[in-house]
Amino acid sequence: GWCSRNNNSELIMADYRTEKGTIIQTLASDLAANAANEGITWYNSTSGLYKVVVDTGGDSYAVQTITTS
Repeated sequence: GWCSRNNNSELIMADYRTEKGTIIQTLASDLAANAANEGITWYNSTSGLYKVVVDTGGDSYAVQTITTS
């Protein structure tokens, strides 16, 4: 997959464009953490961080930061 976790449970991003064939969108704020946005990855231009909406179990979702190193 394009995303995995390191030993600190941080999300690590592979080459997203190579894996998914698309460019990540740039947004000024985070998307809502909900089922409709699950799996969407973006670059938050305000924080300077890559983000993704993940399913945290049950009906819960969260925005998580993706580390690039």
